[in-house]
Amino acid sequence: MSASPSVASSVTLTDNASWESVSLASTIKAEPDNDCQELKVQDPNESPPAARSADPPSVRLCNHETLPFDRAYRIVNLPNFKECFSPLDALGAKPIPQHTRSSAAEPYQCTNASGFKVTCDVNYSVLPDLGTGWIGMILKQRWTQHGLHKKQTRDKSTLQAYFSKEIDFAFCPHLRASSDEVVDRAFRMVCPDAGHPDPVEEWVLRGGSPNSSGDITLSCSKCKTKLRFFGSSTHISIDVKRHLGECASSEDELWLQQCEQHNA
Repeated sequence: MSASPSVASSVTLTDNASWESVSLASTIKAEPDNDCQELKVQDPNESPPAARSADPPSVRLCNHETLPFDRAYRIVNLPNFKECFSPLDALGAKPIPQHTRSSAAEPYQCTNASGFKVTCDVNYSVLPDLGTGWIGMILKQRWTQHGLHKKQTRDKSTLQAYFSKEIDFAFCPHLRASSDEVVDRAFRMVCPDAGHPDPVEEWVLRGGSPNSSGDITLSCSKCKTKLRFFGSSTHISIDVKRHLGECASSEDELWLQQCEQHNA
């Protein structure tokens, strides 16, 4: 909006004693109207700003429960937690029908409709963890699927379709049960004689071991989560090890790498 031009006015002042004309020139400069704001029209082709997550970043433990930072911080500051080296059950923050345990001495077990089970625990490594070199809080999960049938494992694509539809459990924010790398190794466990085993691929699948009986492993290329595969033709188990950092700050990159909201 452009300002109005200056306005000059002549005013004559009189009193009873004498007639005296005084020319008073005043210049009035119009100011922009602050109430008139420029309206920005949204480009219909422009994407709206991304909505911020209402929930603070948290680590996915299973399909029903997450580990928020305030609980992780409380755990690492429990009396003697860092010194005792003993694991603490990570599930059980609130009652969930799918989470059960046989006794108070046993860990909670998450059971899903498709049949897979998950247990989780955390411990704190003051010294570099054996095999990983990690220091800080380490989350360990064991994922187990029993009752696999040949109709679900007849080939790799069938197994992947089954995992994607019925399971699709998240081992970390970057790897799920239906991920190609996970399916490749899971299929190798349940169908060890399928196809033509390439020695080069065997070396990769077994984590650099020249021994054909070595563990089948997988490491996430982004957050370094470690997976180890076990099983037979009817069941498969996967041990998961995740580094949560020292849990001293919610801005710690090691913590954020494991948070599903941060990696969405």
